[in-house]
Amino acid sequence: RLRTAQDPTQTRRGVGFSLERRGFLIPIHPNRHVVPTEVARIVGAASHEEREKRRRDVKSFVVDGDHAPRRARFTQDPGPLAMGLALAAREPGTEVRPTIGTPKSLVQKLSTRFGRDASHVAMLVALSRAIGLWDAGALSHSGPPGSHTMSDLSRALFETWLRGGAWDEARPESEVLRIGLDARDGSPVGVVRELVLEALRELGEDWLPVSALVGFVGSDHRIPGLTRLFRRWADRVGVEAPAPADVAARILKESLPALGIVDLGDDDDHVSLRLTPRGRAIVSRRDAPQDEEKSKFLDTHVLRVGPSAKVAAVLGIAAFVEVGRIGAELDLLVAPQTLARALSAGFEADVLRQRIEAVAPLPESLSRTLEQASVVLGRGTFSAASGFLWVEDANIRELLRGSKYTQELFVDPSPQGGLLVQPGVDTDRLARRCRTVGVEIVSEGAVVRARTVPPPPVAPKSQVTRSSRSDLARVTPPPRAATPPPRKRES
Repeated sequence: RLRTAQDPTQTRRGVGFSLERRGFLIPIHPNRHVVPTEVARIVGAASHEEREKRRRDVKSFVVDGDHAPRRARFTQDPGPLAMGLALAAREPGTEVRPTIGTPKSLVQKLSTRFGRDASHVAMLVALSRAIGLWDAGALSHSGPPGSHTMSDLSRALFETWLRGGAWDEARPESEVLRIGLDARDGSPVGVVRELVLEALRELGEDWLPVSALVGFVGSDHRIPGLTRLFRRWADRVGVEAPAPADVAARILKESLPALGIVDLGDDDDHVSLRLTPRGRAIVSRRDAPQDEEKSKFLDTHVLRVGPSAKVAAVLGIAAFVEVGRIGAELDLLVAPQTLARALSAGFEADVLRQRIEAVAPLPESLSRTLEQASVVLGRGTFSAASGFLWVEDANIRELLRGSKYTQELFVDPSPQGGLLVQPGVDTDRLARRCRTVGVEIVSEGAVVRARTVPPPPVAPKSQVTRSSRSDLARVTPPPRAATPPPRKRES
């Protein structure tokens, strides 16, 4: 137990005191001790020997056997797909809030559009958002991810996955971004990831059975402690406690293929995998050979993004390109209609040319198309109006335009054949003013009769008082007396 910051003291009673006196335990903190390496080697000799024997058996089984599968699924670099997803997220009509997870409907839509597995798309979306690839700051060349090249994206995604915080295989729903900020309690899955990578480095680069890898990870001396940690974490977050072996199998079968680290082989009796050349470089923490292939136009409209292209430059042309095929490389469609749409949105032709040439040189045909699309044939002036008054007689038009009673009602100049009515002028006012100069207004086949004085409101019968009746009697003239019938003359 610690009395000061530098002076641990021995306990005064119990088993701890007796073990400390014999040098079997060294106190470093209250209720915390370390076991010397010599003591651990002697006390745990039997368990260590049994564990090492299991690991040797697994290693000999893997090295001596041929585990090449009949069918294999070769993984590709996740960088082009991550960039394609980021470009698709910037399309009009796609809105993702920065504080919540990506909607499942959008993930399913993107997986169907690009022909990829929905779980792989969900993982790459979560990791891309974690590194800021979907944010507006990715357009900056001064810092990551905008300063990354396309070949650097796969390593950035892997490092983000290994660091944790966006994807957690121990949860039933692996995407951590879907969970509230107060419930994002990370599991000990990071230790399992390190164990899996250590097993891949130690067992070699050939085809390996997944069951053998899981058994090799399960023979590690840290597994009992990991089991307790998973159980305590599951009690805190309210989920079922996963076994470290199940988490390791999920990492090998789902996460690493999505990151392009391993290829998967399917047989009837077992599943095998092997490290890809890119995965070997990433797992061994060495720099992968840089591909200096540049971006280029395959034809007039298809732009193939090369590994040396900058992320910020590719995202800068998102407003006037469409995402095409995504495989080992990313293809973008630069068509005349996309350029016309960008020009109508307010982009200048020089800006379009500059942004496209930051990725790849423009072909001659597309350069001419851009020049033709940017030519200004004329200019129009917009004038707001509330209506149009057809007047065929030019003299009547001049009368309405020049009269002091009506000239403020119309837009000057107005097109031939009529007069544009100023905004805010209603039909009643227009009809009343025009009638003062002798012009009638016809609307929907009927003459508009303007009311100069609005009619008085009619009071209910119950509100007519005695005084109002007397006033009404004074105003209302008395009825005429009936004319008497003519008298008959007497003869």
